Amino acid sequence: MGEGLSGQVQEQMNVGAQYAGYGEGQVDPRAIAMRIIMIVLTFLGVVFAFLIVLSGYWLITSRGEEEKITKARKTIQGAIIGLIIVLLSYSIAYFVGRRMESAVGTYNQSPQFE
Repeated sequence: MGEGLSGQVQEQMNVGAQYAGYGEGQVDPRAIAMRIIMIVLTFLGVVFAFLIVLSGYWLITSRGEEEKITKARKTIQGAIIGLIIVLLSYSIAYFVGRRMESAVGTYNQSPQFE
């Protein structure tokens, strides 16, 4: 039971890896760099979204104190500008990444579901 079960588990892991795009072939370093860039931009987008929420909380709890209101508004403005820049960067990186993957031939290498 141990050898048969172990073999089945390994086979299922390999099939899952192939569907996820982790085949036995080499991966283009440009594709890896593009994935890292996309992950970093996603993280930055989450950070800026969190800053907007946090600034909104500061604005609500300022109790009319002008200093806290000014701080919250400046933080909201900066976070919105940062979020817009990150969204534009993400869309450019996504477009360039898809074009690069289709040109190199790494786009959609995973097996199709039947």
